[in-house]
Amino acid sequence: MKTLEATPILDWGHPLVARLAAQVRGADDRARLIAAHRLIAARLRPVYAQAASARV
Repeated sequence: MKTLEATPILDWGHPLVARLAAQVRGADDRARLIAAHRLIAARLRPVYAQAASARV
């Protein structure tokens, strides 16, 4: 099982991702998870991918 590895969609080492992650605050894991979810929901728009062979 692969978890939290860099992908073309999310590169944890990218400065913009690191800057966003640094803004997450919370007293414990649960609080940080909730804060991260709220931050992501407020700042990012979803991107939907299509198969490379699909015509657009």
